[in-house]
Amino acid sequence: MQKALTNKTLEALKPQQKRYEVHDLHCPGMSVRVSAHGQKVFSVKFRYGLGQKRMKLGVFPRITLATAREKAQDILRQVDEGIDPTKRRRSPDMKVEAVCGEFIRLHAKARNKSWREAERILEREFVGTFGQRDIRDIKRFDVLEIMDGAVARGSTYQANRILSNIRKLFNWCVERGIVHATPINGLNVDRRA
Repeated sequence: MQKALTNKTLEALKPQQKRYEVHDLHCPGMSVRVSAHGQKVFSVKFRYGLGQKRMKLGVFPRITLATAREKAQDILRQVDEGIDPTKRRRSPDMKVEAVCGEFIRLHAKARNKSWREAERILEREFVGTFGQRDIRDIKRFDVLEIMDGAVARGSTYQANRILSNIRKLFNWCVERGIVHATPINGLNVDRRA
């Protein structure tokens, strides 16, 4: 069954002997399942690879219709970008190590012939230092610390490579909504302060 879901239509859905599903006309892929006990659960269906998947969004009215649609749109956007949201959901911690791995797999490999060099630099310098920290907690001074270490070893060139790769990583994170803003805007190896 398909309906243009509203709060009124959701409240009017009554339990039946068997569980049933109502698909939302305003958000293709999203539906609400009504159990025999009257529980109303939002979910979203999507194709990833060859398989069809379903993700639970929440129970009405604890989660609003508007929030369910936002979550569904976000999940469908991830699928369009080649991300399996069922895997991302299982690792919501956003640790530096996991995010760098996704960045290399989804971005660097596809766009950069020298992605192995980017992976090596990020693994050694960034993941090696902050691997288990939440990437959203990384601050400007954390990146400066890594760059200062490279300069102290006598490698300004390496400091530039580190900065370049971390900048690309954070720009990708901003595009994906992992972080709201990059902590290294305007940062330059020659004018660190």
